[in-house]
Amino acid sequence: MEKVTNSAAAKPQGNNKKQESAYNGTAKDKKKPNLDIETTDSDLLSDIHLDGTKEQKVQTLFSKVFEDTGPSTAKTADRKRRLQAEADANNNDTEKASKLAKTSVATTDMDLRVTRKQHTFYMKVQALLAEHAEKESTKKASKMAKISEADLILFMTQKEIEYYMKVKALIAKCAEEGSKLLDNWTSSKDIAKTADHERRLQAEADAKNNDTKKAGQSAKESVATTDMQLNVIKEQMEHCKKVQALLANESKGAEKESKVLDYSTGPSTSSKEAAAAKTADHERRLLAEADVNNNDTEKAGQSAMESVATQGASATERKQSFSLGLEHTSPIQVNGAALACPLVRKSLPPGEANSCPPPPKRDPAAVKSSVKIIKVKAPEEGNNNNDEKEMSTETSETHKTDSVEEGRRVVKWIIFPIKPNFFFKYFWEQTACLVQRTNPKYFQSLISFKMLDEILIRHHLDFTVNLDVTTYKNGKRETLNPEGRALPPAVWGFYSEGCSIRLLNPSAYLTRLREVCTVLQEFFHCKVEANMYLTPPNSQGFAPHYDDIEAFVIQVEGRKRWLLYEPPKEADHLARISSGNYDQEQLGKPIIDEVLSAGDVLYFPRGTVHQAITEEQQHSLHITLSVYQQQAYANLLETLMPMVLKKAVDRSVALRRGLPLHTFQVLGNAYKANDCGSRQLLVENVQKLVTKYLIPSEDDIDEAVDQMAKKFQHEALPPIVLPSEEVRTVHGARSGADEQGNCVCDYKFNEKTSVRLLRANILRLVTEPDGSVRIYHHADNGLDYCKYEPYFMEILPEEAKAVELLISAYPYYLTIDQLPLKSSARKVEVATALWEHGLLMTEKPFK
Repeated sequence: MEKVTNSAAAKPQGNNKKQESAYNGTAKDKKKPNLDIETTDSDLLSDIHLDGTKEQKVQTLFSKVFEDTGPSTAKTADRKRRLQAEADANNNDTEKASKLAKTSVATTDMDLRVTRKQHTFYMKVQALLAEHAEKESTKKASKMAKISEADLILFMTQKEIEYYMKVKALIAKCAEEGSKLLDNWTSSKDIAKTADHERRLQAEADAKNNDTKKAGQSAKESVATTDMQLNVIKEQMEHCKKVQALLANESKGAEKESKVLDYSTGPSTSSKEAAAAKTADHERRLLAEADVNNNDTEKAGQSAMESVATQGASATERKQSFSLGLEHTSPIQVNGAALACPLVRKSLPPGEANSCPPPPKRDPAAVKSSVKIIKVKAPEEGNNNNDEKEMSTETSETHKTDSVEEGRRVVKWIIFPIKPNFFFKYFWEQTACLVQRTNPKYFQSLISFKMLDEILIRHHLDFTVNLDVTTYKNGKRETLNPEGRALPPAVWGFYSEGCSIRLLNPSAYLTRLREVCTVLQEFFHCKVEANMYLTPPNSQGFAPHYDDIEAFVIQVEGRKRWLLYEPPKEADHLARISSGNYDQEQLGKPIIDEVLSAGDVLYFPRGTVHQAITEEQQHSLHITLSVYQQQAYANLLETLMPMVLKKAVDRSVALRRGLPLHTFQVLGNAYKANDCGSRQLLVENVQKLVTKYLIPSEDDIDEAVDQMAKKFQHEALPPIVLPSEEVRTVHGARSGADEQGNCVCDYKFNEKTSVRLLRANILRLVTEPDGSVRIYHHADNGLDYCKYEPYFMEILPEEAKAVELLISAYPYYLTIDQLPLKSSARKVEVATALWEHGLLMTEKPFK
């Protein structure tokens, strides 16, 4: 590690008391550490000896940083000098005014060399210090008072402190070398610096000649130029000029209006007023300088204090606090008292829109596309028929229902008034479908804003694992997840800043939503996932992209505008893998541009590019049901062909023979132009081998499908057992003890007991490659995805026929005596084992 070479950055050796006093920061010599500009962060910290806990280290570091009582920022010092120069000019003290002007220019020139990141950190500290400034007079209003270390710790990390020390040392060096820099300054090629210098000199000259109006105008132009130039980089110069011109136009009428402006609106400030806060602060500073020129000291001090107050408020933005990791640090105690929680209250107003505005509203009918969009309006609320009813209603015959048909009924409930057969013939995997309703409470039982808050309170949810915080701003998608538990104040703080909240797998906490997913998985025979998306008004959380699932977007609360686009390439139709994020310029015209209201449903196939944004006065809460992921023929063949090849290699010696010696001299991309006979012979031979040995048999296909079904058993949600089913299953069984202490169960099977499978797809009978027969099931699966290893029972090959009969007989009941096993005792034993694993249900409940 490089060491600091500057003598002021290292502790002095020997008996030089004066030098040692400067290092230790005693009261006699408050000299700032003259740190070298090129000093690295690690070097800077290595020269400061810190002991104790993390909090004590930070406090010790602050005590060394803020020992001096002078001005804390270059900008504040520069402004003080300019004000003093103007005052001296008015008092005909030309020599003193000129000296201060030179120092001001030198400080500004050095300040312009500070990197943008350093300047941002430094300005934050300046704003905090300014909040504690005295309000007695113009001079006291300009000085920065000391504040407690605890207040600063709330807003700064150790890395920020390091940057602050660097900038502080840089400014100290500026003050010492100001005159030298002034001599070299005139040869600079920076036109902006020259123009600023000329304006300030002109302002002082005008003030000396008592031309108050002209001096005030020159001062305003100087401040405007300096403020804008401090925070720009080379790539932003052109944009900076436009903003500067806009500020100049707004400043013309600012003087008349600034006397009646009131910016102390607090939490009730609207989003438009928040956007104008920076301009308002600029106007206050201009007005303060004009008042100084007019000798209105009291009014100038008041304007200056309003300006620093605004800066201090902006420095405590919620987003910055989370980026520094403050939400997960334990409250720091100072003098035995815990500091205030840095989290933002739930009642804070929404922030600015965090979205990249989609294209203007277009008529999808005008878009030339091969995709046909169907938009269906559901009947009015008063005309609802029996099809539009509650998702499920338990009856006395629930134990006799078919789980697959129940799944079809839920699909029908979601897409009503479209019939399922019509939907799967004309929409499924083909085109988007929008169903609009006039009933905003259609899906209210699934989830709500209040339910989400209860979930955060009652359950331990972690960021990234269970919940994501996302934003899409200026064409860039960001995930702002901190570490640790997602507590309500943290989540709602992000939401108040315009961030979208994505809750992963909410069905684990909401029984009603889990019921929908478990019933649908019986119909689709695949994993059915549900994710919840909560977006504040005028925001967007995700960039345009496409997914690898069939999506049902269920709008529960609020409104959201959806834009759908055709897949960019033919290979993206019915995509098997989700895409990355697209730029707006990569998208064509939307094939659908509609606003979903509460109660509406939007379906679109996998591979459909989409993005969504909320309106200005409406939040959005929607659920996306994801089905049919990795269920294509390609997935079947990926499982099937390796199995077929392995079996063929074991059976055929022709596939095990070595390639001809000349294979690599006649085959390959480099030899395509070679039309020799040996090349053609090799190609035909490979094709014949594939045709002869690699055509899968019916048994091969059955085996591959069983392997895919086994995967479903591992991924599926456990079934929800209804009360009428519970008394017929192991979940309602109770056991006790007799007088001798023997276990006594309240159920008993015999040959006359009627049983059936609990669900149509509750189990899968699989013959493994080693010949063993297993029953895979999801009766005991966890609510989280693949939380446990796959559950299975290994049975004898002759017992497989009994399981096959139960599968084929569903949804009807069979007596145990009908099972194709040799003995009655074995029939009862097999049925009891399946029932005790939660796979069977009796027709009559046990008493």
